[in-house]
Amino acid sequence: MKKDDFRIYFWKQKQFLKQPFLSSELDCCLTFVTMMFFKANEFEQTFAPLILKRGLKLFERGKVQLLARLPNGEYRFEIDGDFRLKIIKRGEKILSYTCVCDSPSFCAHLCATLFYFQKDALGTMVKQKLKDENKRKRILGADGNSLFIQDGVFNTNTLAPNERKAFSFQRNKLRSVLKTYLNTDQLDQLQLNALYETISQMSQEIVFTSQEYSAAFYFNLALISELPKIFNHRLSVDESQILSVIENATVELNLDYELGLSPWQTDVWFRACLLAGTLKNQVGFKVFFFMVPRALELINSKSQLKTLKLLLNKRRISFKASEYFDGLEILKLELTIKEAKIFEKILPSKIDKQVPEYVIAQTDLLFCAKKTNQAFEKLEAYYFQLKNERSGFQLPFLKHLVLKATEKQNKNFEFKYLEELMILGLYIAPIQALRFLELCPEGHQETNLEHLVKEIKARPNEQTLDKLYVLLMEAKRYDQLILELKKYKNKFFLLHQVALKRLPDFDNLLLKLYTKHLCEALTDGTYTDFYQMIFDNALIYLKQLPENEAQVIVGEVQKKLGAMSYINRHIQRVFKVL
Repeated sequence: MKKDDFRIYFWKQKQFLKQPFLSSELDCCLTFVTMMFFKANEFEQTFAPLILKRGLKLFERGKVQLLARLPNGEYRFEIDGDFRLKIIKRGEKILSYTCVCDSPSFCAHLCATLFYFQKDALGTMVKQKLKDENKRKRILGADGNSLFIQDGVFNTNTLAPNERKAFSFQRNKLRSVLKTYLNTDQLDQLQLNALYETISQMSQEIVFTSQEYSAAFYFNLALISELPKIFNHRLSVDESQILSVIENATVELNLDYELGLSPWQTDVWFRACLLAGTLKNQVGFKVFFFMVPRALELINSKSQLKTLKLLLNKRRISFKASEYFDGLEILKLELTIKEAKIFEKILPSKIDKQVPEYVIAQTDLLFCAKKTNQAFEKLEAYYFQLKNERSGFQLPFLKHLVLKATEKQNKNFEFKYLEELMILGLYIAPIQALRFLELCPEGHQETNLEHLVKEIKARPNEQTLDKLYVLLMEAKRYDQLILELKKYKNKFFLLHQVALKRLPDFDNLLLKLYTKHLCEALTDGTYTDFYQMIFDNALIYLKQLPENEAQVIVGEVQKKLGAMSYINRHIQRVFKVL
C-alpha cells in the first residue's frame, strides 16, 4: 500500500465509550473516529503482525456478528459480544470506522471485520457459535456431556481429519528443527539468529493457512513445549529474540484461551502443560507457570488433577513470580484450591491464607475463570492489609498488583497503583515513567505529574533525585529538572544529559550550572581515574555550543584546576583541536 493511500484523523471523547452507536455527524465529532482510504482486499499491510493474528482468530471463531447494513454503505458489527464497531464502505474501499475499544492504532476488531468482508475470497472456515439446543446436543449429547469423551477416551471422529494429529505433527516439526541445535555443545549468535528466522517463517506460514481448525493454536502449544529446551545450554549471547518468540506464543495462546477452547483443545492444553512441567530451566518453568492455572480451570477430572499433582511434587526448580514470590509454592496452592473444589473438601489447616503466595494463587484462578473484578478486589484488599501492617511484602506485592493490572488492561487500576509504586519504590524505570504519562487522563497530565513530583519529594532519600531525573526527562520537563539539579553538588553526568536534550537551546543559568558541576566532577577525588573520560564527555556538548560560550566554560574549568594539573594539560591538547 502506498504511503498516501490513507489518511488518519482522530477525535477523542470519553463519552463515546458510553454510546452504543452513532448516527449523526454531530455524534461522530464526539467519538473516536478513524478515517482512511484503502481497499478491503489489501488491508493486511496496514496491521501489525500480532494484531493481524488476533483479528484472524476473532473471525475464525465466529466472534464477528453483522448487526446492520445500511443503504449508505454503513456496516455495524458486534465483536466478541462486547465491542461495537461501525464501518463506512464504498465498493471495496474502506472510508472510515469507529470502535469502542479506543485503540490509538488500527485494532484487532477492525481487522476481524475486514476478514469478514473477505471470507469468500479467503475460503476461511468460520467456527460459528452453537446458538440453538439441537446443535448443542449434537456436540455435547442429550445429557450435556461431551461426545468428544466416551468412557474416558476421546471420540476423535467428531474432529476435523487433521486436527487429531495436529499437536503431534507440530511438535515433531519443531523437534526436527531443534535437534541440530540441542546436540551442539555451545550455541553462537549466528545459530540463534538462524533458529529465530526459521521459527518466524514457520509461524508466518501457519497464520495464513486456511484450515477447518486453528493450526496456529497447536503450533504455539508445541512451540512453548519444545523451544525452552534451548535454554538448557548456558547461552552467553543475545537470547532476546528467542525469548520474544516464546512470549508472543503465550500471548496468542492466552487469547485462544479467553475466546474459549473446544474439548479436544482442552485435552491438548493439558498434555502440553504436562510437557512444560518436565522442562528443566527457568524459561521452561515460566511457561509451566503460565499453563497450570489455565489447565486447572479447564479440567474437572480427578485423574488429571492427580497426574498434575504428582508432576508438581517432583518439581525442584522454581522461580520468583513478580521478582519476589515463590512460583512453585503458588502453583501447589492453586492445585490445592482446585483439589478442594473438585473433591468437595475444605482446605488443609496447614494452609496459611495470609501469605502473599496464597492470595496470588487464589486470584490467578479467579482471573482464569474470567472473574476479573472479584480478583482485583481481593488483590486490593490484601494490599491495604499489607500497607496497614507495614509489612515487608508491601512493595513486592504492589509490583505484582501493577503487573496484573497491565496484563488485564485495567487502566484505572494500573494508573492508581503505578503512581503509588513510583512514589514508594526505590527507583523509577524509564518504561514506568512513560507508561504513567500514557495513562494520565487527557487534559490532566500536568496536574498528575506535579502531584507525583510533590509526593516523591515529600519522601526524601538517596534515590529521590534519580527518580525525579527519570520522570522529568521522560516528560521533557528539562527546565524543571535543571532547577532540581541546582540544589545538588557534583551531578555532572545527570546535568550533561539534560543539557544535550535541550540543544540547541541554552541560557546563562544552564551554562553556569554546567560549568560548576563539571568543575566539581574534575576536582572530586572519587573520579581521579575518570577525569579524562569526564572532559571528553563534556566535549560532546561543548562542540555544539557557540565557540565563545565554549571558551568561557573551558577557561573557568582551567582556572579551577590549576596549571599543574595533568587533566588541564589534556584539556589544552584536545581543546586546541576543537
